[in-house]
Amino acid sequence: MDWLLTDPQLAELCLSLYLRQENWLALAKFYHKLPVNLVDPAYQAYLLGRIQLNKGDLSAARTHFENARQKTPATSLHNSILFYLAFCNIQDPTSDEDGYPQVIEAIDVGFRPETLSEFQTVSSSLLRQHKPARALA
Repeated sequence: MDWLLTDPQLAELCLSLYLRQENWLALAKFYHKLPVNLVDPAYQAYLLGRIQLNKGDLSAARTHFENARQKTPATSLHNSILFYLAFCNIQDPTSDEDGYPQVIEAIDVGFRPETLSEFQTVSSSLLRQHKPARALA
């Protein structure tokens, strides 16, 4: 699979597939083999955030997501970053920020869940914000 490490588009496709499958071990192994500047820096920071989130390190995940947010314009990646920043706030009992309205904000700007855990977080956020009709849509 070393040939994937030379083409940015193929590398991002492979990373995206690992993300959607929530195959964290394969994602981390492949990510750490990537040449430094092969994929977009915002996407790299986002991937590190997802990897750290899976490890349960909310602080490191939040730092990487904030770094990614600062590096990317309003795109589907930006929408995912907003969602995962909110997800960190939901998961962190010490957070002062209420992540549920932030999830709604991410949905409103275009985030769409791709995995079961994302769908569950979106659904519970909508229900907690008293928007059950949107949770079913």
